[in-house]
Amino acid sequence: MTTANQVVQRAQVASVPVFQYGGGGFVLSFPVMTGDTGWIKANDRDISLFKQTTAASSPNTARLHDFADAMFFPDTLLNGVTIATEDAANAVLQNFAGTVKVALWSDLIKILAPQGVGINGTPDANAILDLQSTTQAFLPPRMTTAQKLAIPSPKIGMTVYDTTELGLSTYNGSAWS
Repeated sequence: MTTANQVVQRAQVASVPVFQYGGGGFVLSFPVMTGDTGWIKANDRDISLFKQTTAASSPNTARLHDFADAMFFPDTLLNGVTIATEDAANAVLQNFAGTVKVALWSDLIKILAPQGVGINGTPDANAILDLQSTTQAFLPPRMTTAQKLAIPSPKIGMTVYDTTELGLSTYNGSAWS
């Protein structure tokens, strides 16, 4: 902004590295696209040697406060993203529309995935959960007959492996098979 309060457009800043949150062998990465909003953090000094080696380095030049030493931090704060009221106190990873999400509550994980969840592959269009493997099996909850009968208010279709009867047992709405 000028002294006459006129806005001066800044030239495009190109080739700025995108911040990826990570540590301990893990990284959280997002597909930043043209038009995404965020923040540019320009470092105080030249960080070109650090970017090359990722080791503690003295500044390579006398350059100060330059976008050549910047990093882009994606931020959806200004894009009108809404987190569901039920998730206000939870950690949430979701798309902008909130139609696909993983919410970490204090005692459970809630997944919203209208097109299904695929483990080791894309889910079949008719499956809500598709587990794919040629070397591993699905392992349902295992419990004794007494434990199975102690399930409060079982729902039709619930299935467990009964370790007393040594077989799968499914609730039909009035009794376990």
